[in-house]
Amino acid sequence: MTVAADQIPGNSATSVNLNGPRTATSAIDFIGDKDWFAVDLLAGVAYVFDLQGSPSGNGTLADPFLRLFNSDSHQLLSNDEEGLRTGDARLLFTSTIGGRYYLGAEESGNNATGSYRISSAAPAFANPVINGPALASSIDTLGGEAWFRIDLTQGQGYGFYENV
Repeated sequence: MTVAADQIPGNSATSVNLNGPRTATSAIDFIGDKDWFAVDLLAGVAYVFDLQGSPSGNGTLADPFLRLFNSDSHQLLSNDEEGLRTGDARLLFTSTIGGRYYLGAEESGNNATGSYRISSAAPAFANPVINGPALASSIDTLGGEAWFRIDLTQGQGYGFYENV
């Protein structure tokens, strides 16, 4: 989805929905511009939100800054440097309360403009509980990920092994 320049409000009045898995492209059009996207989240589901610009070649925004707000517009999380130090922004969030949330896209420092790509997704978790035999999986794309859900018991020791 491509959203026309300067068509996204920087508050909860936004009408642009990014329910995942979904990707949108737009731009920070002027110094201090902020674009908000509505997302409807389910309780107990883990979500991944990415804001990418020039560091990854997904736009011209030099230093993407991503924020997550609740339905009352209170900031819950923010990130301007993905854990992999790519220069893009990533948020991982598991909602305890389902409902409407907002993603805020902006430039870190609010002193530059540029295009970006923003995405939301709920990774597919493997259903089996891993307790015993190995579970085989593969990653088919560069930068791909494999996610597994496991249930752990406090005080119990566990071992995790990866065969490449």
